[in-house]
Amino acid sequence: PGEIYWRLFKRLDGKQVLFIYDKAAGPTLRVSLRTPGKTALQYDLNGTAANYNQFDGSTLSDVRLKPGQVAIFRIDP
Repeated sequence: PGEIYWRLFKRLDGKQVLFIYDKAAGPTLRVSLRTPGKTALQYDLNGTAANYNQFDGSTLSDVRLKPGQVAIFRIDP
């Protein structure tokens, strides 16, 4: 019962940056990527980052959104 918004940017160095958010709801998502990667990092809005262990090379699993907050990921080739 929300509306999911997302943007994926592919950088010249092959890294991908993914932004996902929902203005009103807090769903848990599984996100599949067309271009696979080796590792994924999740960023907080304050700039800190941590490995995202629920990444198998092509799918980010168990992505929990909070209403109105952006989830930010960097996927490295």
